[in-house]
Amino acid sequence: DFLMRQGELQRGERSHVVMEIGAGWGGFAALVKRLLPRTRYIILDIPASLPLQMSYVHQLGYRRIRTLRSETTADDVAALLRTDFDFLFLLPEQIDLLPDDAVDLTVNLDSMVEMPSSSVVHYLQHVARTSRAFYANNRRGRYNGWGAFRGAVETQLLRHRPRRWQLLTENASWT
Repeated sequence: DFLMRQGELQRGERSHVVMEIGAGWGGFAALVKRLLPRTRYIILDIPASLPLQMSYVHQLGYRRIRTLRSETTADDVAALLRTDFDFLFLLPEQIDLLPDDAVDLTVNLDSMVEMPSSSVVHYLQHVARTSRAFYANNRRGRYNGWGAFRGAVETQLLRHRPRRWQLLTENASWT
């Protein structure tokens, strides 16, 4: 609802490209696809998680599921993004293949605070390059990487050049 109210996801004729970093079992992706069936959804995750997510969306009836081969080039990915697909599954090292501004919205729910800070910085550098908007729900906790995550948001997104990002809302009371 928040993303729809902000205008980042809208019903209608336009097809969105949404990328989720660390999609868990794929529940949020399935919800977005159910609400906005024309959305093309990219899931970027570690190799151990992708089979579960692929199986889940396949069980839901999605058949236009794509993965990349090891020899795939950036030009191949740019061409693929102009086609109709339901899901594209990427490995972490394949984020480099996404073109600039290819993604309307990148989402991360609770996994960046579990990553090493170098991974968070790497992902957010690519989010700044590939995405027009970023929605994250990563909660501050006693034993997680909230500080590294929040610091990377500041340096990689809020101060990013040439396009400066704007922080719309932040709720730090979820401790």
